[in-house]
This record gives sequence, structure tokens and C-alpha cells, in this order.
Amino acid sequence: MQKFDLPVYSPETPILWTHEEIAAIGNLDAPTAVRAAKLISPRGGSLEAALNTADTAFSTIAAYAGVSVVRHTWGLTPVTDSHPDSIQNNYRSALLPHDHALVAEVDVIRDAEPLDDQSRARVNKAIYRYFQHTFTNSWTDAHASSFVTGYRPGEDTRQIWLVDIEPRLGPRSLYRN
Repeated sequence: MQKFDLPVYSPETPILWTHEEIAAIGNLDAPTAVRAAKLISPRGGSLEAALNTADTAFSTIAAYAGVSVVRHTWGLTPVTDSHPDSIQNNYRSALLPHDHALVAEVDVIRDAEPLDDQSRARVNKAIYRYFQHTFTNSWTDAHASSFVTGYRPGEDTRQIWLVDIEPRLGPRSLYRN
């Protein structure tokens, strides 16, 4: 495995592991939170390439839709035998050190709400446009429910945010909306 420096969060760092915890992130009092991120990537690549591909996909779709990507910093956190099997089995990847999972420190978007019909249509058009030009190493988890409207801490303008930033990559044929 290639050397690629990412921050490593201590075992004491609270990590949002479950879908329910991540969905409730807007209820936290802190301006940021650390969430687990499931990494799925074609074999033979590197962690750096996978994260660059994911970040490029996020920014491309966001640009097509005229929205923002939640600020995030990729990192690692230790995973031990004391973690539930669901964490040990779902968050490890061949691209990661054996005893670590991928996480991202993200801004907590306040007053998050699902997209209205007009915004959902705009985001779906952006996703469709992305897939017209991306075939082999795509963000296969792209869907309108990955976006919310809300406020970034310290800001007073409601906007649309791409918040579901898991780097699930693969051929376009794996995409399901």
C-alpha cells in the first residue's frame, strides 16, 4: 500500500457510524462532526486516487447543479475487534490500513431539510449529466437524497449542500438512482 498521509482520529473521538447517527448530524451542538465513510473502489487503485476521484465527482456534480459540497477532511480511525461486526465488515477496505476505517470530518449543516421538487429535479439533471461523461470509475452512490438545504455554521444563507460524501466508486453500470 502506498504512503498517503491522512489525519488519524484517536479511539476516543466520537465517530458517527450508523445511518441514523449520520442522518441526525444537524442536531449536534458542535460546528463539525466526524462521520464514517464507506470506501468502495475498483481493485488495483490507491487510496489517494480513490479519494481524488470521489472529490472530483462531488465537485463536478455540485458545479453542474449550482450547489456546494459540504466542507470535509478525509481521515482514518482505528477499528478493533471491540467494534461491532457491522463496523468491522462494512468500513474496512483493501486500500486502507488493515486496522483502520475511512472517516471524514464534516461541517454540521443546520436546519437541514430534503430538497423541494424543483431543487431535486435540478440535482437529478446534474447527476445525469455527470454520468453522460463518466463511465469506468464513477461515484455510484449519487442520488438526490445525498443533498439537503440548510445553513453552514456561522452563515445565514440557506443553500443546497451535497452532504453524503461516501466514496463508493465503480463502473457506471453499478449506479442505481
